[in-house]
Parts: sequence; structure tokens; C-alpha cells
Amino acid sequence: MSQRLANKGKQAPSPYPKSNILGMFFFSIYILAWYLQVGERKEIFGAIRFELLLGLFLIIWSLFSLLDRWRRHREPSAGLAPWLIAFILCLIVQILFSVNFEVSWFVFVNRILKFSMMGLFIVVFVTSPSRLRFFSGALMLAFLYMCQESFRSALDGSMLWENQGVMRLHGSTSLYFHPNSLAGMATGAIPFAWFLFDAVRSWWGKGLLIVLGICALGCVMYSGSRTSYLGLLVFLFLIFIFSERKMRFLVFIGILLLVSIPKIPSDYKARFATIFTGKEIEGASMDTRKQILEDAWEVFMHRPLGVGVASFPTVRRLMFGRTQDTHNLYLEVATNLGIQGFVVFFTLIFLMIFRLSKIVRSVSSSLRDIMAIESIPKTKEVLPPTMKQHVADLIWIRSVASALLCYVVIRLVLGIFGMDLYEIYWWFSLGLTVSLFRIHYWAVRQTKFLVSQCVPTIS
Repeated sequence: MSQRLANKGKQAPSPYPKSNILGMFFFSIYILAWYLQVGERKEIFGAIRFELLLGLFLIIWSLFSLLDRWRRHREPSAGLAPWLIAFILCLIVQILFSVNFEVSWFVFVNRILKFSMMGLFIVVFVTSPSRLRFFSGALMLAFLYMCQESFRSALDGSMLWENQGVMRLHGSTSLYFHPNSLAGMATGAIPFAWFLFDAVRSWWGKGLLIVLGICALGCVMYSGSRTSYLGLLVFLFLIFIFSERKMRFLVFIGILLLVSIPKIPSDYKARFATIFTGKEIEGASMDTRKQILEDAWEVFMHRPLGVGVASFPTVRRLMFGRTQDTHNLYLEVATNLGIQGFVVFFTLIFLMIFRLSKIVRSVSSSLRDIMAIESIPKTKEVLPPTMKQHVADLIWIRSVASALLCYVVIRLVLGIFGMDLYEIYWWFSLGLTVSLFRIHYWAVRQTKFLVSQCVPTIS
């Protein structure tokens, strides 16, 4: 009686829905155009409304693609659609009954509607591991260009201006001009640089990710954004919690701190310390924020069903004679959309986190199953030829899902001190979560098929 591996000789079918590579190419151009704000950088692109025209083209393409996929495939559901519909209904109600209808309508058209298209494009075009690589490459190029551009501006001092007692780095475009916005973008890039490092196999790809990580950290430091400092600490904590080699990670962080801390200018060390001391270097930023939070809570108690999309400053002016916005995501949702919008929005975010965590665990389990098969003697002789590529695909799926999971958590942390409800971050995360869920669904089926080709039999 002996044990052997029986290869049934079948070729693994391509399990992923097909998407046009040309559409993915145009979507990648849109990603670069949007993040880099080419209309601001080049007059000709602004004159012809390049981003708008490309976006309209992709919307039409997406609608036809969705119709075709609906006919050809039964798409797996991530379970987010009911809550997404409920969230959209909350937004519509809070526009119709807004205290300031003009502002609400403007925000809906120019931010909510526009930014939601990014999520739609991701769902339509990112349908397989190869498309996921394509998308990740375009996103990393956009992050890399923005971070290195700002980091170089910090080193030569061209975009550093004094604010609240410290020189703070500003971005080159209106999208990330404010130091907090620039730091938020850079902080969000760090998880992708970290997790994609293991998935990327080329030395030059790994090198670019290292450069991205260094430039992003530099942007966070020079921005003087205490919120992003806190977000970075939370990211390190998440890495430690989920790391399988905690001691090695602690040693790595310890060495990194020993090398980097002496090189950090004292102004930024002092800025970081104010997170814990509560004492400002200059000005009264914290006192102002406390006043805003108190006013926001009063507004919420007065209007628990919401004052309308982006209408808090109007109500605050009427009630207290002050006009600054909430500077807090949680109170922004509560005051703008009411208690019902608060429940719907954060349920949607929780489900995204749950789905991403499940994807990471499931893919890790699939990789362990494959490793167990490969550990059997002489198994390499009968492994399906597509197994190696499939393993690389699984690693890529897990890396992107892990990065996005940390990205969403970081956005929630940054939301403690920032108002991000109408930003692109949530639509980006929602679209990528749905795409990852569907890619993962087909990847699991592919794993089962390939493993079935290497079932041990008794002879």
C-alpha cells in the first residue's frame, strides 16, 4: 500500500469574468488624471475638461459593461447593496429637506455623484487578479508621483509655510493643498506600499514601493498633521497585532526609530508631543475644535434627524454665530444625515471591514492548503501548470485586501479630527471591497479545482 498523487490531467478553466483590457487602460488613465489633477497642471487639459470627458466616456462604457455582465454572469453578492441603497436614500432625503438646499445640491453634484463614479469604475473594470494588478499599478504610480513631488518640496522648502508654530508642508494641487489633506493621502498610501511589497516579485517594483513609503512618511512628518501622526501609530499597531512574527517586527521598528528619530526636526517632535500634552505650540487649535464639537453636539440634539447634506455650518451660524464645520467625521454624519444616516453609514463601513477581514482569512487558508499539498514528496511532478500563477494571484488578493482594510481603519481614525463624509475615500473603498469580494469568490473556486487535481489516492 503506498500513497501517490493523481493528476487528472484537466486544464483549469479561467474562472474570472472577462473585462476589456482597453477599458482598464482608460480607467488607469482616469486614475492618474484624477489624483494628479492634470487639469490644474496643464492648461490644455483644463480647457478641454479632459477629466470630465474621460469620466463621461467611462460611465457610458461601464453601463454597457454592467448590462453585458448581467447577461453573461451571475455575480456573487458582497451583501453591501441594501445598505448602500439605504445610504443613498438618506442622502437624497437630507438634500430635499436640507436647511441649505443650494449647498446640499452643490455638494451632491460636485462631490457625492462625482466621487461615487470611482467606486463604479473599480467594480466594472477590476474583475480579475490581472486587472487588480493593473489597477494597483496605476494607483501606486499616482501615489508615488504625489508623494515624491511634495517630499521634494519639503526638502527644498518651496511648499513649507508656518502655521500653528511649525513649518507645514502643502500639496501642489487644490485637492491636497491643505497639509491635513496631503498627510491623509500620504498616510493612506503607506498600507499599500507595505503590503504590496510581498506581492510584487520584480526588484524594481519593490524599489518603487520603498521609495513611495519613504516619501509618504516624509510627507506625513512635514505636514505637521497630528491626526496623521495618530493614524500612523494606529497602522503600526495593526501591523503588530496581525503580524505572525511580532518580535521581528518590534526589532525592525526599534531599529527604524533609532535611526530616524535623531534626524527628525525638533519642531515636529514638539508638534507630535502636543497630541498627549494638549498644549499648543502656538494658537488655540485644540480649544477651537472643542468648541466646534460642543456646538455640533448641541445641533445634533436639537435636530436628531439631520440638518441636511453639508448644512451644519449654516445651522451653526444661525444658532451660535459661528460657521466652521464639524472637523469630526462622526459628528458630521450625525448632524448632516441624522441618527438614521449615522446607523446606515457606519453599518456599511463595518460590513466593509468584515468582508475584507474574511477575504484575508480565507485567502490565507487557501494558501496553507496549497502549501500542505506542495510539502508532499514528489508533488511538484503532478502540480497543475497554473498552480504557481494562482498562488501569486492569491498573494496579490490578500495583499490588496490587507492594505485596504488598514486604509479604511486609518480613515476612521483620521475622521476623529477631520470631516471626510463627502470625500472620495469611502467610494474608493466600497468599490474596491466589492471587486475584491468577487475576485476572491472566483479565486476560491479556482483553488478548489486545482487542489482537486492533486488529491492523494491509495493504491
